[in-house]
Amino acid sequence: MTYKPSHISFSQIMTYLQCPEHYLFRYVLGIKSPPAKAMKRGKALHETLDHHFTQKKIDERGMNSNQAQDFYATQLETALQEYEQELEETKILVSRDFLKKEKEVSKAELLDAGTRGLAEYFMGKQQIIRVNGAKQTEEGRTVSLESEVKPDLVEQEFILETNQDVSIKGYIDLTDTARIVHETKTAGKTPQIQDIARDPQLAIYNIGYEKLTGTKPAGFSKDFIISLKKEVKIQRYLISKPDIDKESILRYIWNILKAIQNDIWYCIHPANSWVCSADWCGYYKLHQELRKIGFEKMMEKYSRKNYAKETAKTIQTQKVEAISI
Repeated sequence: MTYKPSHISFSQIMTYLQCPEHYLFRYVLGIKSPPAKAMKRGKALHETLDHHFTQKKIDERGMNSNQAQDFYATQLETALQEYEQELEETKILVSRDFLKKEKEVSKAELLDAGTRGLAEYFMGKQQIIRVNGAKQTEEGRTVSLESEVKPDLVEQEFILETNQDVSIKGYIDLTDTARIVHETKTAGKTPQIQDIARDPQLAIYNIGYEKLTGTKPAGFSKDFIISLKKEVKIQRYLISKPDIDKESILRYIWNILKAIQNDIWYCIHPANSWVCSADWCGYYKLHQELRKIGFEKMMEKYSRKNYAKETAKTIQTQKVEAISI
């Protein structure tokens, strides 16, 4: 089999970087990964800030802290309803360890972490940390992170054409009138400085911003809403330029495209890595099955047509068993 997509997104490229087998399962075979509640919290926060800054660009105000928290609660409710449906559709894939971990995460925890994070973002005073390579320095001032942003581009798509008959699509979440590219992420611990500096996403944003505006960005801002056991805190990191230059990131992308087109799908994580472990990876069972039966049989068994038929059969059987009980 040779898989040659006509277009690919930067999020798909990041999936391949995280684990090539995840890309195989999700985008070649079309098998959706079982959902994670933490991802739904991140989605609800993203949609809340997207709505706020879209409105702020129009009226220079947007939402206040209480309105943003109410909007988040509504988005989280919708996201968790989607979660239940998606979990039902993908239940045949998940391990007991994965389900156990998911059950330990309550709706109340997700709501509390999100609303407290938004309150800090809108009303708290935060230190700004400047990142230069693996070094960090505090600016010596505290600011309200929300008030610092005067939005310009909000959720803007960009497309790059390549010489391999493949177009690449990406999105910039937010930029401000000072030409700073902003990104907000959720995390369970304080990120490592070297990971921030070497984040390939910054190089991708750099290319996308220049494609959209014809000029280079003045810098990058990464906000982390960090949920710890006893508190929720926010940290903003300012980066003047990516550690990975344009030529290097484009070379990485072309090599990934070549690997995809040549059916290179090896999981590179060690056996004890959390990324593909039973309690964290929604594709854990598929990883194990691929090693057991081999690539060719895996492709035949999980072709889109065969997988859809098998999934429908399994769901129907589960419904019959539930009715019988």
